[in-house]
Amino acid sequence: MTNIPSMNSFRIHVCEKETVMFDKKLEGADGIYYELKFEIPNMSHDAVKLLIHFSQVGADNTTHELDTQFIYLSDHRSKAKMNNIPWTVSLIEIDEQRRQGIIFLEKE
Repeated sequence: MTNIPSMNSFRIHVCEKETVMFDKKLEGADGIYYELKFEIPNMSHDAVKLLIHFSQVGADNTTHELDTQFIYLSDHRSKAKMNNIPWTVSLIEIDEQRRQGIIFLEKE
């Protein structure tokens, strides 16, 4: 995971058939913090199927699992809004041979 110079954007390296735990808590529009996991069930030469797992973090640091969001990103639809938080996720690049890619998170 690479932090771009802004606190409101992040690059995340992902691999097919793997889950990446994002190491930051992001604030939702409701003032509640969320933890995210990114799962990549499939990718192709120009697209990625992305599952985002959300956990709501309480004041006592307990977590509550929320519904998982499915997002399909491709050359034709490279950006999507994430549920629960005012952030978007974009597809930056895919290395089809290595079955890995880079997604980009950005605060709206």
